[in-house]
Amino acid sequence: LKRRRRKKNNGPVLIFPGKYGVEQVQNELLQDADSLNLEIKSLADISSTTSTTTTTTSNNKTATQVYVIGDKFARGLDIPNIQSVYILSPPSSAAGYTHLAGRTGRNGMEGVAVTLLSKFSDVRKYVGVLEGLG
Repeated sequence: LKRRRRKKNNGPVLIFPGKYGVEQVQNELLQDADSLNLEIKSLADISSTTSTTTTTTSNNKTATQVYVIGDKFARGLDIPNIQSVYILSPPSSAAGYTHLAGRTGRNGMEGVAVTLLSKFSDVRKYVGVLEGLG
């Protein structure tokens, strides 16, 4: 997220926390939200995202909206202008990966999906998922 801020990429970010859980990831992000100029959002905030993708904070900087959402809510999820998706645990299937990563780059826009792996067993699992994509 720090690198995104340096590049002036202020589009909304979507994080799927996987095994780490929504609450834990939100709490970690909230600790640095002010210094990184982030606005942490949840599933309940999605209905109000019809046109607003940035928020101006009290220091007149544009805050990046960060949505932390459980993996099971990925299917059919459409938040406008998502430019980055972070997957914090490898999905168990190619279809699962497609649903998570497919939340970015919609409607002809560019986007990037980043999957973080913390253990070698996660790497093996992820390779299997990628092989399922063909």
